[in-house]
Amino acid sequence: MGPFFSIDYLPQISKIEAVDFKRRLGSDRSERKKEFHRRFLMMRSIWIHFLAGAVFLILISSCATVPTESLSPGEVRLLSLEVETAGSVRGDSLIQVKVIFEAEGRPELRRACFYWSEAGPYCTQIKDVSWGSPSIFLTWIRSGKAGVYNLVGYIEYLRDGNPKYSNKVSTSISVAF
Repeated sequence: MGPFFSIDYLPQISKIEAVDFKRRLGSDRSERKKEFHRRFLMMRSIWIHFLAGAVFLILISSCATVPTESLSPGEVRLLSLEVETAGSVRGDSLIQVKVIFEAEGRPELRRACFYWSEAGPYCTQIKDVSWGSPSIFLTWIRSGKAGVYNLVGYIEYLRDGNPKYSNKVSTSISVAF
């Protein structure tokens, strides 16, 4: 016995069948192009929906940085930090920071603390609070070396005799030479 198959058993393909096979192969290529295009459009649609969802989540989470619910008695909520500069901030100099906040009542504000791009905290005493809606106080902090920093601040205060911490707010500062 010979091998499992023999050349004699292979079907003979006529020229007409060969031309038909090539035509079908060509149509298979166009089908593959159509399938590729269909999958491309489907993946593009998925990515568009994914990116739209990501943008939506970022927008929702950005609103979470400043709580919007009402304050409890004696609670403090920071609204923003503003760096008071005349021109640009020089390295290793004192700069004035305006802290804008809201409070329910007049809690005892102990100190304001700041992080320079995660270095810190550097805390200062709070003096001369201008109570109102919103309330404001000014404080002085020492700038770092030259560079761009993210200044993050919060307040330590007393509420019912217990020390508490406000939310954190931030601003970007560029320090020159």
